[in-house]
Amino acid sequence: MRCVLFAAVILLLIWPCISAAQQHDSPFDGNWKVEFSCEGSTGVYAERCKEGMRDIFAISGLTQVENENRVCGDYVASIQLGNKVDERSSPDFPGMDGYIDGDTAYVIFGDAISGGRATIRIKDEKLYWKVTHRWDERHILPDEAILSRDSSSRYRRRSC
Repeated sequence: MRCVLFAAVILLLIWPCISAAQQHDSPFDGNWKVEFSCEGSTGVYAERCKEGMRDIFAISGLTQVENENRVCGDYVASIQLGNKVDERSSPDFPGMDGYIDGDTAYVIFGDAISGGRATIRIKDEKLYWKVTHRWDERHILPDEAILSRDSSSRYRRRSC
């Protein structure tokens, strides 16, 4: 009887680990980032770039909803070495939301007033981002970018 009770206690203790290991992982899931080069920088921007400052585009918490073709995530982009930043991260509303069809995700970023549409493809552990339409020019997200997995920050599944 004690062995059965002991086994039950052990199972209860390790169940969260087993559940986490069985959690759905999509090729889209993760944090993604690209740091842009200093090419074309002039003046103070060239100096700051030589010191290690870079502009970035990052998608964090990109998540495919388990057993659905829905995907969402948050983003941040910077230009002029951080003088202009475009960020969308809210517990209530993801920065981008869309659906997956085959190997491509079709997302809307921003909101209904300011933002646009983009496609996301995963190939060879790279994320290929391409804006297909902008509602306006307020967002500084790049028209096209190739992002790599960002292992420098902890991945947290986004609630879509």
